[in-house]
Amino acid sequence: MINNKIHKLGEGLLRLKRQEFPAFAGLIGQFLPSAEALHSPGMRKRVFSPWVTLILFVYQILVKNMSCDAIVQRAITWLGKLTGRNISPNNSAYAQARRRLDRHHFSDCLDALVDRFPQEDRFHGYLVRVVDGSGISMADTPENRKAFPFHPKAGSGSGFPAVKLLAVFSLHLGIIVDWAVGNIIAADRVLFQSIWPNLSPGHLVLGDRGFCGFGEFMALDRRGVKMVTRKHGRRKYQEIIRHLGPGDRIVAWERPRQSPDWIEKEEWESFPDTLQVREITYSVAIPGFRTRNIEVVTTLLDESIPPADFAGLYRKRWTAELFLRDIKITMGMDMLKCKTPDMIDKEFQAFILAYNIVRKLMAEVASQQKVLPENISLQATLVGIEVWGPIFASAQTSQEAEEAWNEFCRVVGYRRNRHRKNRSEPRAKKRRPKNYQLLKGDRSLFKPIPHRNKYKIGRLT
Repeated sequence: MINNKIHKLGEGLLRLKRQEFPAFAGLIGQFLPSAEALHSPGMRKRVFSPWVTLILFVYQILVKNMSCDAIVQRAITWLGKLTGRNISPNNSAYAQARRRLDRHHFSDCLDALVDRFPQEDRFHGYLVRVVDGSGISMADTPENRKAFPFHPKAGSGSGFPAVKLLAVFSLHLGIIVDWAVGNIIAADRVLFQSIWPNLSPGHLVLGDRGFCGFGEFMALDRRGVKMVTRKHGRRKYQEIIRHLGPGDRIVAWERPRQSPDWIEKEEWESFPDTLQVREITYSVAIPGFRTRNIEVVTTLLDESIPPADFAGLYRKRWTAELFLRDIKITMGMDMLKCKTPDMIDKEFQAFILAYNIVRKLMAEVASQQKVLPENISLQATLVGIEVWGPIFASAQTSQEAEEAWNEFCRVVGYRRNRHRKNRSEPRAKKRRPKNYQLLKGDRSLFKPIPHRNKYKIGRLT
């Protein structure tokens, strides 16, 4: 099976005849549509066609969201050979081409890519979707400021426009299968409601206690979607139906009298007065960690599933935090660079497309090396794309492509992410930042304090 994939990959490389951007040939270009698929009748013949622009945009994201000037400089030689024209180093044409990209260019790629992922592992027959939210900031421009307000706690003139991203990941593969974007102060559970139509029977949603509510549990249970969350501390009104074992019981939640703001009153009143859920309590006693009891609740009432399986599943919820760290910190989505809301939306989709492409490569490497996907380092894969892409581009035969692919898998598939169980890794930095003043207000009106190194808290020492 793997050899057939490699031979097809080699044949595809030879068909491309080095027409793709070198760092993409064979590694990334295979996951993007062909130039013909993105070409519309009557479209002008441009240097930066939709196909070229999409390739450069994704590559731009993969290398820490480099500047438009940097990506154009890297692509000048390739574009000159591709078009037979003398390409200007001015990045204006590329910036305009990015604005011309349509939303469907990204969505079509994302849908096709998700369909090409291997079959996922299941939790007692259910596909697990882990959900979590995070804040994303962006360039401080008048357009962004108008569309994306500052966080209320941000100081006057010192904050950045920001949005809340709610991402739905595949627990096994780590890909983003759905997402929602909203106001930075929007609750995760409000954004969560917007993705309910894309959940289907057979899905099991795994989330933190912020998603634990009567409305969420009941609305999704009606759709055949089950949930596993930590029990919210404010949940009080319940009745024990029966005990299944130590720390394992079926309880009935009473419907709160007042409906939440995000649900219509008529729908709320249509819910039954009680909802049965399974509640599992277990203790966590790890050296170096606080010993505490954790209560997990689920609408999956299958009593044949051991409570230890739910405890192990909830512990994996933390992988959502790691996935968000991968795309925000490792790949650089923590601070978006585009200056208008329309381009912010495209930059979001480009990041998600690039992230899923990397996850696809990681899944291929894991399959070839016979290791778990979580043992593959995302950072090592990003480095491998940049290092091995030109090697793939220079392959002349299927045999050379196969050798390059095997070596890529061997290097990237090395188990850098060994299972380091129960380590404590506090977030702290030793290196201090430079003692620059904080910018509060408009930069054109800012006046620096002379001899700033002699000032402490605004006073001479």
